[in-house]
Amino acid sequence: MPWTYVSHEAFDFMHARSLVGSVTSWLVSVYNAHTQLKPGGWIEIKQNISDCCSNVDLTLALSPPIRQGKESFAEACARIGKRVDIADELEA
Repeated sequence: MPWTYVSHEAFDFMHARSLVGSVTSWLVSVYNAHTQLKPGGWIEIKQNISDCCSNVDLTLALSPPIRQGKESFAEACARIGKRVDIADELEA
């Protein structure tokens, strides 16, 4: 979706959260956001890395239904050109 704001509507702060599976190009998205910041402005992106395990034994692997759900979601997103494993690549 094209960026709809114009330069005189610059922002002091932008926040994005849990966009996993919805962004085709993080590079383009972050660039577009950055061009709309006021000098000294900030962009904050919160992307979670989610793994579920037992709260009793943290060494347990994901339960099969949870693992299957995560894998199915990642596969569906990949089919439409989206990634769900981007959090580690978003650096400060």
